[in-house]
Amino acid sequence: MAKLNLLTDIGVRQAKPAEKRRKLKDGGGLFLVIDPKGHKRWQYRYLFQKRERAMSLGVYPDVTLSAARERRQNAAELLVQGADPLEERERAKRALVSTFGHYFEQWHANQVPDWSEVNSEKVRARIERDILPKLGEIHIHAVRPKQVQDVLLAVCNRGAVETARRMLWDIRSIYELAAARTGKAYDPTLGAKTVLPKPGKGGHFAAITEPAQFGELLRSIDQYEGRGPVVRSALQLAPLVAVRPGELRQAKWADFDFASRQWEFVASKTGEPHVTPLSSQAVEILEWLRPETSHQEYVFPSLRPGRPISDNALRMALRNMGYPKEVMSVHGFRAAFRTIADEVLGANVAHLEQQLAHRVRDLHGRSYNRTHHLPQRRELMQRWADYLGGLKAGGNVVVGNFRQDAAAE
Repeated sequence: MAKLNLLTDIGVRQAKPAEKRRKLKDGGGLFLVIDPKGHKRWQYRYLFQKRERAMSLGVYPDVTLSAARERRQNAAELLVQGADPLEERERAKRALVSTFGHYFEQWHANQVPDWSEVNSEKVRARIERDILPKLGEIHIHAVRPKQVQDVLLAVCNRGAVETARRMLWDIRSIYELAAARTGKAYDPTLGAKTVLPKPGKGGHFAAITEPAQFGELLRSIDQYEGRGPVVRSALQLAPLVAVRPGELRQAKWADFDFASRQWEFVASKTGEPHVTPLSSQAVEILEWLRPETSHQEYVFPSLRPGRPISDNALRMALRNMGYPKEVMSVHGFRAAFRTIADEVLGANVAHLEQQLAHRVRDLHGRSYNRTHHLPQRRELMQRWADYLGGLKAGGNVVVGNFRQDAAAE
């Protein structure tokens, strides 16, 4: 019977290199290999299906003698079970780089350069606390919708509904990246929004995200006569462009290119140039307003010379139409676009985030640029405007879906 444990800790530590590679035998197929430069590593040699194979067990002193023997024993047990230790290790590696946790790390690393340190840590903390313990070790394409819903509902049940909504966006973004990397479109978050409680009072900007109710709001805006046509036109344009309230109010005629049907301005939150495609409906509103205000700098001028309308003017218009601050805010047009275009139109998340001028790196780590996905966003904004037209007419049905269309192609 072959002897085991022939080496000692002190013998391994003091072993010297030679002109050629040395192999010190510990028994049972375990060797300490020393190259001429003095580097030491562990190697396990074994027979599998009558073929000799060599398996690295780590570098000394990172892997001690006792740890190397334990790894040898684990490999030997696999042989007894009829499995090849090397193949089993490769299979485990492949499984590890295909997990939800692996793609989370890639996604987070992509976003970190454009996030503040506080936000980066906050996102990681909520995912490590609530998502990774349940989904982290599952294959990215083996996560089921019910598992995602259970994770989100557990967060809701402790009263953190808004956090659950943000986590839903996190998970969807991770699957966008996984689809790009694997070539397989799979999204277990579809339908997850329906199990979350409706937004309550307080917290973030109030928004109407139920399509039929949003259609009622659009009709109310069209019929609104108070505070003048400039305010009404600003509110009519708001859902069609989904920009931040300050960007809308301070829109300048010089920034609009009617030939190319686009609006270029500096995004207030990122400080980066941003291009927003204009749908035919958006152009129609601007063309109607142009004779009224194009002699001034601002598209939506205040009665006070040289100034745009105030945020309060838009807020008060919503209040006068019967929409209190707990129900709808001016900023809520962005939330409505983000939610409905995603859940009803099935729009690509990356295109939505780019359209909203969120500073998100693309899948290849490139920084934000103003024209990224512009053709796709142009199609998105026209389709969104057409959909809103249907809502205003009292409809609530979409023929075609970006995700379904993509699948059909």
